[in-house]
Amino acid sequence: MAGLRSLVIAALGLIALSGCKPSSSFAGSTNKTAKDKAPKADTGKSGSGSDPADGTHAGTKDDPIIIHAGTSKAATDVLPKGSKVLGCESEEAKIATCDPTTGSIKGVVPGEAVVKVHTPEGDKNIYVKVIPASTLGGTSGKGTGDPGITGTDSGKGTGVLGGLADSGSGLGSGQVDSGTLKGKPDPGGLLIDDGGRPCLDMILPLHIMIALDVTGSMDSNIDAIRDNIQQFAQVVKTIVPEGSKAPIPDVKIGAITYVDDVADQQMIGLTDPMSFANQMADLGTRGGIHDHCEGGIAATRAAMEALAAAQAATPGGTVPMVLVISDNYSHDSVNGEGSRTFDMAPVTGAAQAPQFKNMLFFDSVPTSGNVPLLLPCPGAPLGTAPAAQWQPVREAWKAVHPDVTVEPGRNIGFPFTGSTLLSTLPAELKRLLKVCAKAAP
Repeated sequence: MAGLRSLVIAALGLIALSGCKPSSSFAGSTNKTAKDKAPKADTGKSGSGSDPADGTHAGTKDDPIIIHAGTSKAATDVLPKGSKVLGCESEEAKIATCDPTTGSIKGVVPGEAVVKVHTPEGDKNIYVKVIPASTLGGTSGKGTGDPGITGTDSGKGTGVLGGLADSGSGLGSGQVDSGTLKGKPDPGGLLIDDGGRPCLDMILPLHIMIALDVTGSMDSNIDAIRDNIQQFAQVVKTIVPEGSKAPIPDVKIGAITYVDDVADQQMIGLTDPMSFANQMADLGTRGGIHDHCEGGIAATRAAMEALAAAQAATPGGTVPMVLVISDNYSHDSVNGEGSRTFDMAPVTGAAQAPQFKNMLFFDSVPTSGNVPLLLPCPGAPLGTAPAAQWQPVREAWKAVHPDVTVEPGRNIGFPFTGSTLLSTLPAELKRLLKVCAKAAP
């Protein structure tokens, strides 16, 4: 436990440091450049920075009014001067509501909604975009800080303090630059920038499921992998996506641990990073040293099913991410060893489903050599690197997103090391979780 306590303390220190410096780049922007470094936070003062919810919006499809979740705006703000509200209703009440008495439109959860307002002059549809709440810090303190990205950077926004205990530099609460980088939908419904890179028009919750091999052959690596996963669970909360002024506001992590027998899967459900790290504390291998190939395809299928269920239960959607960690070939099976199959179709098919349009897929699996099997595994793709099994998942995703020029993840090497934790994977997430403004149709 002393070792774990040291790791957690080190991770918390890394978070505080990471929260001290906002992102200073916004690819594709041509407006004036904000200062590279934000001044130190001054608790209790207002922060500066462009807030998308500030300013005047027409309430049209091309220019919706923007409301932070949990806040309200009056429908009369976008009605002709002197108009009265006789009543109103929202077509997407889970995202935004409207008080028919006062005409007040309230954001509920991130997403887009249409509110129909009744006036003496007739009915009017008001288009609404709800973005995440403007405060991500843990206390009521507000910070002063340069917004830290390239863009118009006009107006005032509520300051958000980086790091634990609201220490570090203040970040402006606006999440998307007000306008030069535009995204367009691809045939698969994904938003992409002019360079063919996926991007989001708002920061969505990041849900991560790890499919982790815990068979006997992993015994020499499992302690380091467990410790590095615990640290990564803390670091991921500090990642600031390109084009954003704030870290990812909602991160949940879960895991499927697996052995050869698919009936012996064990699951840690999606939860907050700290709870997940605590649940990983006693992780070890189970099963004998003389393994077959492992039930990794079945575990990944289960992980994607869990992510799809969470996606359906989250208004506005999520970014679902899978991380496979194994030292061996993987199989799928319904009835145990007698019916092993190496067919990737259930996983590649899931990658092409609409709920996985924002999918990220990484594998930490050997990329070279032929892994020796101490027990036979008929049908295993012997002679190829185990990592070759997982590339078709990303290729299947790209097949329904032909305009995208980058893959939604990659192999990050085996084992899951400290350098992977501190540089490779966080850098990949920052690159792939890009935020851009939606172009007008």
